[in-house]
Amino acid sequence: MPNLNNLHQFDLNVLPLFFSVYKHSSITKAAAEMQMTPPNITQSINKLRAHFNDPLFVRCGQGIKSTIFCDQLHASLSASFNNIYQSIFNVDTRDEVVIYAPDGPMLDFINKYSKLENPEELPKVIHHTAILEANETIDLFAFRKADIVLTHEKIVHPGIISVKLYTMASYIVVNNNHSEKDLLLEKDNEKKLLDQCWVTLNSGNIHYQSIRKNSHLSRILKKRKVVFESSSQNINLLFIEKTNSVGFISALMYENMSKRRRENITLIPDHHLTMDMYLNYKPCDKNVLKIVEIFLSSQSLTETGDASSE
Repeated sequence: MPNLNNLHQFDLNVLPLFFSVYKHSSITKAAAEMQMTPPNITQSINKLRAHFNDPLFVRCGQGIKSTIFCDQLHASLSASFNNIYQSIFNVDTRDEVVIYAPDGPMLDFINKYSKLENPEELPKVIHHTAILEANETIDLFAFRKADIVLTHEKIVHPGIISVKLYTMASYIVVNNNHSEKDLLLEKDNEKKLLDQCWVTLNSGNIHYQSIRKNSHLSRILKKRKVVFESSSQNINLLFIEKTNSVGFISALMYENMSKRRRENITLIPDHHLTMDMYLNYKPCDKNVLKIVEIFLSSQSLTETGDASSE
């Protein structure tokens, strides 16, 4: 049994304010949510700073960010605080886990998720289709807009864990009704590929390093005519299926397509890209770690068969 006198002397009213500041990374936004003034929020946070002998939140540009101790404190308190809240108000307080990732790895995640025994015990998952570079990823974590981000490059930043998931392959595809399909399937098809209208992912420069490893693809992709781009590989595939365009599709996407849809397209041989996929997260929330475990769990697809994006 804990010392109740110690607990009585500790102002438990500051905890909801702490969680609000942590959620928003902002004193002003926390004050608006809690219907208080910013000075009153700051005064309460100062009580916690004095109690734990840690600044908890420090200035970062126009906002604030949590210290490492603050992240650990939040992770430690979250489960207990949610249980207390649920017991008092009889509501579901499961946190949301926000993921930014290409379509391919999310298909892999869904396959693993579907095999879990008790998925209803997991937090709500919110997915945004995106292919991000390092600076964009760091900003998402800094402003707490994401809990997990999948990237094609390793993120090196204090407080962010970056783990390689797998190496993925992507292949050039064309729809079966393309007027020049037979010519595109010939061995010496570089000039014909340059004449095509291309579909691409709006992924900035993240795939250029992989392209440079393949000299003939580098020549094609740097000179190609792009007519459509999307952050969603599925939308790009739909555009390819309905037009005389060519583009990339991941092996992982191809594996998860229905047989009927797979019959609508043809893979162009001898042209593929491979690149790494990294899982990035902050190890300070138990719910996030539960989702991370699903991503990292064993998978049936081979390494070269896992593909996510151009």
